Amino acid sequence: MEAHRRRELELNELEWWRNWAELDWMGRDAYLFRSSEMPEVFFNRGGFLTCEPSDKILGGLETRVQESGRNPAVMIYESCSELADGLAKAGYRKADVMTVMQADGKLGSKTMSPAVTDQARDTGDWARGYLRAFYGDLKLMSSVEKAVRRAQKLDSTTLLEARIGGEMAGVLAVFRTPGLAGVYCVGTIERYRRRGVAEVLLARAGEIAEAEGRTLVLQTLESDGSERYYARRGFQVLYRKLLLQKKS
Repeated sequence: MEAHRRRELELNELEWWRNWAELDWMGRDAYLFRSSEMPEVFFNRGGFLTCEPSDKILGGLETRVQESGRNPAVMIYESCSELADGLAKAGYRKADVMTVMQADGKLGSKTMSPAVTDQARDTGDWARGYLRAFYGDLKLMSSVEKAVRRAQKLDSTTLLEARIGGEMAGVLAVFRTPGLAGVYCVGTIERYRRRGVAEVLLARAGEIAEAEGRTLVLQTLESDGSERYYARRGFQVLYRKLLLQKKS
């Protein structure tokens, strides 16, 4: 994949998640996410848009993460083998793998029973749906609702929700940057799983992207175990990234 195209995909992702965590750029090709409210390493990490970051940049990222009392973590392209080897020697170990995927044509749906709304009725409802789908509880409600409110204020964001019998069943967010429609936060509440909820949400996201002439893309973590699900529904792998963490 051409470097400029991969960079466009990365910027779509970074601009979406900056609603959830503080994003600081440390030069043109290095960034840092930090959040005192979202505990996962995903929201408290650095990252590189090149395979050759300077030692100064890496050291700066480590220092700033450690200042918050966390172990340093970075995300790099899987293809950056020399960088990965150097980080391994410095004590970094794989925490997860992210796969970036692109929709190949229209996304059909066999089950159309869930009713999909193109803009969430209420950010609180959407946030609760997200938390029940991904965490099973509402402990992070205040933090997530703030992030969702920030995102909803942007013209580039569409929050989709699926309901069955009037009850929230699942959520999905579409985030636009030039030429791209990024899919984020695809989640189904446990009691409604295996009823086509995510499939219908993805199909609607595909319709939005097609109508606007955008390429539909998404990212999925290895720990979520969803890559095969997306592949069966028309998504192809573009590239992968390693999430590496340095243990104290």
